[in-house]
Amino acid sequence: MGKVISKFLVEMYNGRPTIKMLDRSSSQTESVVVIESDSLADNVKQILSYVYDECRGFYEGYAPVRHGKHWGYVDVTLNEVVTPFYDYAFSVQEGFALVEEGNKYKFLKMFDSCVPIPYNRSDFDGASSFCNGMARVERDGLHGYISNTNHLMEEIPCQYEAAFDFDLKHPYAVVMIHGKYGMIDKSGDEVVPPLFDTYTPRVRSSGSLCYNATIGDKLYMLKADGTYKEVVSK
Repeated sequence: MGKVISKFLVEMYNGRPTIKMLDRSSSQTESVVVIESDSLADNVKQILSYVYDECRGFYEGYAPVRHGKHWGYVDVTLNEVVTPFYDYAFSVQEGFALVEEGNKYKFLKMFDSCVPIPYNRSDFDGASSFCNGMARVERDGLHGYISNTNHLMEEIPCQYEAAFDFDLKHPYAVVMIHGKYGMIDKSGDEVVPPLFDTYTPRVRSSGSLCYNATIGDKLYMLKADGTYKEVVSK
């Protein structure tokens, strides 16, 4: 479907916008009239659907695109900034793109008008996109975090049996170690010791996130700010 291109230019032709594209396989230009809508969003969608097999939404100025079985990225000027190469590409979050290659995950640091570069020391067995400056990573069955604070990637060692995203408002995350749940901060220091046997996230009526946690048969409310108290039935 379509062509894989390095650059394309929108020009007017017989009163309609026209795409002029460079086909990598032949290094030849070709003009094709494909833009029929006056809506910018529809135009972008129509252009990308001609060039790529799949395109997802733009986040932070970049959109994942698929050509055949491989994924890359385009920017808001519709320039292809990452050639479709990866097995999967996630939406850009906090300046970093998470990509999958051969069942391994890595992060690409995105620069304006520059080709992104891998920015972590090694590939991971699993990972999630950045949230509040931190991203969960997995290696050898254990979980940890990497940080993009001040554009540095400082790893909290993969030592947890389970780990969850950092809260959007508070610099804390729930982790499990030795079969118990607790909370750590962005330095990896304990905020709540690993005391709890279970935990279940829930959203309060105020919209804030908290957790139902248990120690034995006792129920506790664990808040995202690192405080907790026993829930006593009336």
